[in-house]
Amino acid sequence: MGTSAGSFYIACGYGDTLGSSDIVLFHVNENGTMVQDQAVCIGGGPSYLVSSSAGGKDRSVIYGAMEYASDIAEIVWDRKEKKIRRERKMHLDGKGPCYLAVGEHGDMLYCSCYGSGDFFGLDMQRQKVVWKRMISEELSGKTAGEVPHAHWICPMEDEALILVDLGKSDVRAFRLDYGIPGRELCRFEAGAGQGPRQFLPFQSHTRAVIINELGNSFSVWELNAGRKQWMPEKIYMRKTTEQKVKNWPGGACIWRDRILFVGNRGADTIAAFDLEKDGRMIGEWELGGSWPRYILAKEQGQLFVALQKSGEIVSMKWDGSRLSECGRLALPGAACMLELS
Repeated sequence: MGTSAGSFYIACGYGDTLGSSDIVLFHVNENGTMVQDQAVCIGGGPSYLVSSSAGGKDRSVIYGAMEYASDIAEIVWDRKEKKIRRERKMHLDGKGPCYLAVGEHGDMLYCSCYGSGDFFGLDMQRQKVVWKRMISEELSGKTAGEVPHAHWICPMEDEALILVDLGKSDVRAFRLDYGIPGRELCRFEAGAGQGPRQFLPFQSHTRAVIINELGNSFSVWELNAGRKQWMPEKIYMRKTTEQKVKNWPGGACIWRDRILFVGNRGADTIAAFDLEKDGRMIGEWELGGSWPRYILAKEQGQLFVALQKSGEIVSMKWDGSRLSECGRLALPGAACMLELS
């Protein structure tokens, strides 16, 4: 497998509130080591980044979830100058935005707020909230004692929207009408107390993986998605680590529509599973750091893992059967990274 040499990446961290750098720009050498090109402080606790279709020929726009300030920041990547800068921000009537997703046509930004349990649809061009929603007690059928923690929101092309509430262990799909969630399509029986964290579709959106933070597990689902109704079926569930420790799976991603990588917070490992072989574990590797919050896997086998508590990004190479370390880059509270176009 090759490396991501020649590409630029942006990463964010929200562990340091004393004014040190919380956004870094870096590139990757042929041997997989990372070189920092720029470091800035935008404040507010940036914990997630997503690329948008906005910008133009010489610049692109990245949106950042500012978890401490409850803002959405607009960050510009200037391709000519090879620099990043923050331009503007939008404040939310919700607490702790932790995840962002861009709609199919780029005209809607979706956001989930862990602190307040709210899901948002935002028109960033007009700086306007288009819709706001929470999975209510009546909607979820749960008891009033369970605190909502909206954690993930996933547009399925331009047809459906998945809402994931970790606090209520609730995952459900809604029909999208011009970017707005309408009629409910289904509810996934994720299991009481599983604490679903991520919803990762694969195989052309016919299947999906749900990462269960509180259940120390992942489940694979056949979506059976129809136009009027979905009938999801759980195929299997697996533990995310073989370590006998308390563990809360964090960041996960699917590589080449087949290999699931999961960061284990507690075991402090990254594990690989073969989704074409009923989720069989391929291997599990120690990271030499703490709290893998996010994983970015590139097509050629280069992986980047954000280690939140140890404050660093680790670069790794996947050869199809095992992971090996290439290098590390310091970033307080490392939380997320993405490749710049």
